[in-house]
Amino acid sequence: MSGWASLEDLLTDANPTPRHRLVHWPRVIAAVIFSLVVGFIIHMGLQYASYALPYPLIAGGLFALIVLHWSVRLTRPPADASQEAVHQAAWEGQEWRQMYQGRAFGGVFRWQNRLNWTTPDRQSFVRTVHPVIVDLVDERLRQRYGIRRDQDPKRAQEVLGKELWDFLTTPPRRVPSPRRLAALVQRMETL
Repeated sequence: MSGWASLEDLLTDANPTPRHRLVHWPRVIAAVIFSLVVGFIIHMGLQYASYALPYPLIAGGLFALIVLHWSVRLTRPPADASQEAVHQAAWEGQEWRQMYQGRAFGGVFRWQNRLNWTTPDRQSFVRTVHPVIVDLVDERLRQRYGIRRDQDPKRAQEVLGKELWDFLTTPPRRVPSPRRLAALVQRMETL
């Protein structure tokens, strides 16, 4: 061979990914039989209780619920993917940003993303929200009092107070309650 790849080599996948069959006929047949049998039992029970509901409606409804259950199971994220990982992957795509950048509701999506940082997930709180609060307080101390936390910790502790100082210097073990966060923000605003 001359070292050049043929067109067929270029168009075929060397590592084909396994395809999942969308229609698994034995499961469909089992679901139909299950819907017919359980639908008949429900229909007879309703007739015994003096209620009238068409049998095809009951069986069709049961089958629709089974198909809905299958589609929900197919579209859910993998069991090992956390909500944070799925959310991060959705916002990292450049096409997602370009699609909403500069539009009137682009700011809404940015704020929605930022507000999702306050979820009760400790890791995301410590990684995203806590450092922003620390930076805000450090900047406030520098502008208003001319001090830096790392250079003059005693003076900074006096100005901040014990509760805010403890919050800034030690990462929280759990996400603070909204009431505690409101109290900390109130204290930050009085600086």
